[in-house]
Amino acid sequence: MLSGIKTRLRNILHTLDERRMSPAVRKIVRQEEKNGREVANRIRYVFFLLIGIATIAVTTSDASVLMNFALLGVYLLTTVAHTVVLMRSESRVAQELMQIAALIMDYGVFLFALIFYTEINSPDNYGFAIKNPIFYYFFMPLALSILQFRARPVLIGLFVIASIYIWLVIKILLSDVPHTQNWTEYTLGPAVIVSDLLTGRITVIIGMGLVFLYSIYRAIYMVQRIASVEAQKTSLARYFSPEVVDEITSAPEVLRKGGRQPVTVLFTDIRGFTAMSEGMDAEALADFLSEFRARMSAAIFENGGTLDKFIGDAIMATFGTPRPHPEPGQDARNALAAARGMLAALAEFNAVREARGEGAVKIGIGLHTGDVFAGNVGSEERLEFTVIGDAVNTASRIESLCKKVNATLLISEQVYEAAGRPADAEQLPRVRVKGKEDALQVYRIAKLEPERPDRWRRKSGAD
Repeated sequence: MLSGIKTRLRNILHTLDERRMSPAVRKIVRQEEKNGREVANRIRYVFFLLIGIATIAVTTSDASVLMNFALLGVYLLTTVAHTVVLMRSESRVAQELMQIAALIMDYGVFLFALIFYTEINSPDNYGFAIKNPIFYYFFMPLALSILQFRARPVLIGLFVIASIYIWLVIKILLSDVPHTQNWTEYTLGPAVIVSDLLTGRITVIIGMGLVFLYSIYRAIYMVQRIASVEAQKTSLARYFSPEVVDEITSAPEVLRKGGRQPVTVLFTDIRGFTAMSEGMDAEALADFLSEFRARMSAAIFENGGTLDKFIGDAIMATFGTPRPHPEPGQDARNALAAARGMLAALAEFNAVREARGEGAVKIGIGLHTGDVFAGNVGSEERLEFTVIGDAVNTASRIESLCKKVNATLLISEQVYEAAGRPADAEQLPRVRVKGKEDALQVYRIAKLEPERPDRWRRKSGAD
């Protein structure tokens, strides 16, 4: 149990330590600190009005009037100074120093008021100070510190409150204040219950302080958690569809657990890319690949696919990762829908390119369904979620067959059966591919477009 408490405390300290935060989290926390200071400053004006109303309501003498308004004036001036620093200084150090200075000034005002009224009403019995409602004002600046995401002002405030309380208790114990065990006499009379002074009230102070500190920890922890999830979503969004990203971020173990499972693999490749790239400079080639990949990836994600990797001009995607769809054959249907979407996106892309005087792009797509290992692969320093198995190689081989059998989109027999035997699928003769003993049965979904002699020729005449 003790080791668990130590671990918990260590985790809390690590969370509160800015040096251990990522740059993104540190930026968010500091922005929230700044926002918290501004909110706390506005609330100080509300406190000023509330304290002013309470002071007017309970003032009974000229001396009290002068003292109350003097202390209120100090509180207001401190608040105004705090406002000026927030408005005119972007220095985090200056704002934090002003925050601590305001905290100390507040405690000074409340302590002075407490001593003033004690000396006027009960100079020989400082039990009056312990029971005076003014004592609870000490928790006001402490509460404002929570809004500012800083544990240091809370710790300073707790130290000041505890010191003042201990000083008052010692002063009471060393004086002739009567002791009692009767709560009525303790609450309404001059006597004090020593056990309550030594345990009860200090327990409340410490307890409230711990709650305040834990509230700051929880707030920072949530900021870190949200920032981490958003960063993870941003990273995962490059590979997974939005629905899968939400699932992974809510249950991270999905990626950590690897195993064998049925997956539909999609490969696509640009035809004649080498010849095409030779007529483009590096910047134009990078722009072309970025636009092409964005359009193809959108079709993959729209159908629940996972972008496994880019391999030069080729794209590998999987359907059924990180988890297979519960409905049999749905992953194959999604993969086929994605392939059709890629061809539609390619047609739009080619229309744009031809309007710019650029040659049309041709691709080949191959689909295959089979069992693979899906999970994180790599070293401790770099892990990559991917799929490994014969089904991957087979999908790649089928994509390579496209030009040989005059096809733009080819699917294996396994995809054909799992997808419900698509009506537009054309059965082709069995064909042998490298690495496979048995000939493959493939189906052509879309034929190759007829070749054009100027396909890769720009208006400029570059080959």
